[in-house]
Amino acid sequence: MDVRKAYRWFDIPMKEYILRFVLPLAIIGFLLPLVMVLFVPGVTGTIAYVAMIGIPVLIAITVLVYPIILAERRAREIEEEMHLFVVRMSVLTTKELTRSGFVDHLEHMKEYRALSEEIDKIFVLVKKWKLTLAESSRIVSRTTPSKLFSDFLERLAYSIEGGMEAGEFFKNEQKVVLDTYAIIYEGSLSELDILKELFIALVTASVFIIAVVAFIPILTGVNAITLMLLAVFLFHMIEGGFLYIFSTLMPKESIWHTLTITTKLEIKIQYYFFIGAFSTAGIAIALGALWIPIIEPAGYGTVGLLPFYVALCVTPLALPGYLVIVEEARIKRKDENYPAFIRSLGGSAEARSVGAPQALKKLTRHDFGPLTNNIKDLNKRISTGIDAERSWEYFGAEAESDLISKFSDMYVEGWRVGGSPRAISALISDNFVKLNGLRKKRYQSSADLTGVLYGLLIAISFPLYITMGILEKIQEMYMDIRVPEGFENVEVLESATFNISLYAIIILGLIITHSVISALMTRIATGGHKMGALLHFVIFLWVGACISFIVTYLLAYLFP
Repeated sequence: MDVRKAYRWFDIPMKEYILRFVLPLAIIGFLLPLVMVLFVPGVTGTIAYVAMIGIPVLIAITVLVYPIILAERRAREIEEEMHLFVVRMSVLTTKELTRSGFVDHLEHMKEYRALSEEIDKIFVLVKKWKLTLAESSRIVSRTTPSKLFSDFLERLAYSIEGGMEAGEFFKNEQKVVLDTYAIIYEGSLSELDILKELFIALVTASVFIIAVVAFIPILTGVNAITLMLLAVFLFHMIEGGFLYIFSTLMPKESIWHTLTITTKLEIKIQYYFFIGAFSTAGIAIALGALWIPIIEPAGYGTVGLLPFYVALCVTPLALPGYLVIVEEARIKRKDENYPAFIRSLGGSAEARSVGAPQALKKLTRHDFGPLTNNIKDLNKRISTGIDAERSWEYFGAEAESDLISKFSDMYVEGWRVGGSPRAISALISDNFVKLNGLRKKRYQSSADLTGVLYGLLIAISFPLYITMGILEKIQEMYMDIRVPEGFENVEVLESATFNISLYAIIILGLIITHSVISALMTRIATGGHKMGALLHFVIFLWVGACISFIVTYLLAYLFP
C-alpha cells in the first residue's frame, strides 16, 4: 500500500492529521502512565518506565497506521467486487453503447459496496464537472486505494483515447480481472491454510499453559482460580484474535442472496429459530425447577452432568442450523445447474428468433435439478404479465443464491439494452462457471477447517478434563494427610486445595466459548448463513460432554 495514497484517500493532509490526532493522543498517552505512577500504588520501577515510554509510543504508532489500515480494508472491498463489475459492463457492451450511454450506466452501479463509491466519483466528474471520461478515470485512479482498480482505470483511459470500442475493451478486461481475482482468491485460501496451522499451534500451547497453571498452586499455594482465569483469558484472546483475522482475510462473499426480498425459506428459518430458542429456555427452566443435581452426582465425578445439561438445553437450536445446512447444499446444486439453464435460454431465444418468455416456457419441460421449480415459477410470473425485471429478481431471491441473483440481474440488464441473447448468456455462463469453481475450492478448504476444529475440540477437552480429574485425586490425597510435627512444608500443599467444582465450571465455560468461536469460523470460512453455526455449536457441546463422560470413567478405572 502506497502510504501517500492512503493518506490522500483518507482526505486529511498528513501534517494536519499529525497535529490534530497523532500529537494530542500521544500527549494523552504520556499523561496517562504519569497519573498511574503518581496515584496508583504498585506502579513503580521497571513497570513505570515501560508504561511511560511504551504507552505513548504505542498510541502514536496506532494512530499513524490507522489510515493505512482503513485504506487496505477499502482496497480489499473494491477488489472483491471488481470482477462482477467488469462482467456486468461486458454484458452491457455486447450492444454497442455511446459514450454518454456508457456513463449513464455508471450511475446505476450501486450494489458493489466500496467499488460503487469509486464508480460514482467518475460519474460525478463527468456529469457535474464536465470532464471527459478519460480524465475522470485518471483522477480517480490516482486517489483510489486499490492498485488493481487504479490500473484498470488507467487502461480504460488509454483505450478511450485510443478509440477502442467499449465491447472489445471489456471483453479483454474480464479475462484479466477474473484471472487476477482468481489469484487473490486462491491466495486467501492459502492464507487460511497457514492460519489454520498457526491457530492449532497457539491454541494447543494455550491449553498446555492452562494445564500447567492448574498444577502450580499445588506447589506454591498461590490462588488457583485467579491464575486459571488469567490463563483462560489468554486462551480467549488468542481465539478472538484469530476469529477477527479469519473474518478480515476471507473474501466477503455469501452463498445466500443479499436482496431485500424476504422469501418463504427465510421466514421458515426465523420461525425455526424462535422455536429452538423458546425450547432451549423451556428446557433450562425445567431443569432448574426440578433441582436436578448438577455438580458431583454419585458415580459421575466432579464434572457431574453439567456438560450434558448444557448440551441438552441448546439442542433445539440445532433445528434452524440443520435447515440452513440442508438448504445450502441445495443452493450449491442450483449454482451447478444455472450455467446450463442460462446458456440454453439465450441460445434458444436467438436460434428460434423468439422472445425470452417463449424460450423460457420451452425450458420448463427440461430438468435442471433443484432449479427446475424456480424456473417454472419464473415462467408463471412472466406469462401472467408481471414486470419481467421484478420477476427475475424474485427468481434470484427464491433460488436463494447470491451468484444466481447477481448474474440474473446482469442477464436482464443486457437483454433490456438490446444485446444478443446468445452472446449475453455465453458470457454469463462462462464467468459463472469460473466463479463457482473458485467457490468449490473454498467449500473444500472450509470442510477441511471444520474437521480440524472438531479434532481440536477433542484435543482441548481431553487434557483439561484429565487435568481436573487428577487435581481432584491429589486434593483428596492432601485432605487425608496428617501433617507430623517438623514437616511444616506440607502445609503449603494442604493450603493449596481449592473449589474443584468451580474449576469444572470454568473449564466448561472455556469449552462453550471455544465452541461458539469455532462454529462462527466454519461459517466465515464457507461464506454461509450465520444460522448454520448453531448446528455446529450444538454438536461441539455434545462432543465436549461425551469427552467429559469418557474421561470420568477412564480416571475411575485408572484411580479406583
